[in-house]
Amino acid sequence: MSSVRIGAVLSEGVSAVLDSMRLHLDNPRLQYMGCWSLVNMALEPTHKAALLSAGVVDVISDAMDRHVHEPKVQFRALFALINLVTVSGIIQPKTVENLIHRVVDATERFITYPDVAGRGCMVLYNMSLDRSNHAMLKTVQVPAVINRASELHTNDRLLKFVASSTACRLA
Repeated sequence: MSSVRIGAVLSEGVSAVLDSMRLHLDNPRLQYMGCWSLVNMALEPTHKAALLSAGVVDVISDAMDRHVHEPKVQFRALFALINLVTVSGIIQPKTVENLIHRVVDATERFITYPDVAGRGCMVLYNMSLDRSNHAMLKTVQVPAVINRASELHTNDRLLKFVASSTACRLA
């Protein structure tokens, strides 16, 4: 996969991955590998649009909810969301609210895992790029969560940037 538009991804790949994830929800290995595929698919705008239209956010949410104590599933699910939450207005407001809570929960649960915490903070950072998310992000105290992660992982420069940028944006 790459950021190049691939016809087979649109005609077969999106439905194959999402249908497999829906069908095998109890299999953590399939869920984290499915999310890894979504990371790559969502790099290309037409693939991303197809994923969003096909209900990818619900599929990822289901995987995260079913495997709350699996850091590999949470890491890859969060990684996939980084690329998907940047499309403003496509995800319904109630879904956005639930997603923010889910991402904060995963980030806090695995805050000592640099990869998981970092990806969770990046999702929240990307969600803060849309002004319509600001009130909810403030309500669940996203800047405090991101700052805690940044303080725990002092060598992560990207996390420091995400923390300061998100805090400024939401101030």
